[in-house]
Amino acid sequence: MSNLGDGLRLVALPLLALDITTDPLLIAGVTAVNFAPWIVVGPISGAVVDRVDRRRLLIAVQLLRGIVAGVFAISVMMDAVSIWSLYAVAVVIAIGETLADSAAQAAIPYLAEPHNFERANGRMVSAEIVTNEVAGGPLGGLLFAAAAFVPFAADAGTYLAAVVFVMLVTTDLGPDPSATPRPDTRRIHHDIMEGFGFVFGHPILRPLTFATALVNLGGGAVSAILVLFAVDTIGLSEVGFGFLLGLGAVGGLGGAVAAPRLVGAAGRYATIVGTAVIVASASIALAAVDTGVTLAAVWFVISAATATSNVVTRSLRQAATPDRLLGRMVTSIRLVGLGAIPVGAVLSGLVAREAGIRTPFVLGGGIIGAAAVVLALLLDRTALQELASRSPDPTLPQAPDL
Repeated sequence: MSNLGDGLRLVALPLLALDITTDPLLIAGVTAVNFAPWIVVGPISGAVVDRVDRRRLLIAVQLLRGIVAGVFAISVMMDAVSIWSLYAVAVVIAIGETLADSAAQAAIPYLAEPHNFERANGRMVSAEIVTNEVAGGPLGGLLFAAAAFVPFAADAGTYLAAVVFVMLVTTDLGPDPSATPRPDTRRIHHDIMEGFGFVFGHPILRPLTFATALVNLGGGAVSAILVLFAVDTIGLSEVGFGFLLGLGAVGGLGGAVAAPRLVGAAGRYATIVGTAVIVASASIALAAVDTGVTLAAVWFVISAATATSNVVTRSLRQAATPDRLLGRMVTSIRLVGLGAIPVGAVLSGLVAREAGIRTPFVLGGGIIGAAAVVLALLLDRTALQELASRSPDPTLPQAPDL
């Protein structure tokens, strides 16, 4: 439900910004303020998730997001919105997202056994894709066309519905107080550094994190130029581009659903490395595309392989991390991963300007290929299998005392 709200909001906010101003910098700022909280406050959110009851945190955060979105909807209806109030609302809701998403991922080990992590995460990722991309985007545009305040009112409703669903979960979602060394007696910066130390000191999480940064750097280069390539070079209409993204979302859904079976058939090492190779190869292949049908087919493959990889790597991270560090693990990796996306986007624009519209696809695919090499060389197959066969608990590798 909350991802459906996110999909509505991410489409409606830039459309509303376009109604308020024609300044391209201010309009581009909408995207920036949606990413910024993960980079600026993400590590703090991870420490909070590991300090407090995650179920109560989810309820409180979604309730707050619902209230903020509801008040904003009323402001839009009364035509009392400025670009700065739009930014403020976007930041507050995105900060809530850093807490809610981290807490939800940290809750998975309390709701599924390790051998079912892929199934659980496959369902989570599938729900995210269906609600955020397949349904949320088009629905947000339609609701905004009906009246500018409607998608924000619906956004508020989805967050409040999420509160109800979380309240129906009676299982403890952690953290386990007996495994948490009195975090309230320590400064929060210690918790943040402990999270980073654990991620970058772990023999499995470290290569996964470096590879995630490279994949997102290359993926940012590919996706940033996709709309210009599809519309100006291939000749798709704006509607056609929307269908392209929708087809990619369907591919992602298929990849997320298929992930557990692929792991069962090929193993985690082969699935992780293989999907990286597929994404790299398909990204480079985009440079040779000259028809809309071929573009759609290649984008479908990229989206499917990416979703499969996300399910498997997310499951491994949860299995590798003790309960007391789950929230900080999520935000530490997302800080590195999401921070690479805007860098890739800027690099893509510079390369396209100097070397042509197709060159960023080769660049992005090459960077993702480097991630595949990192994974192939640094991931230990035996360690991967051992992680997947045991529950996360305090006996797993701990963070160094920083």
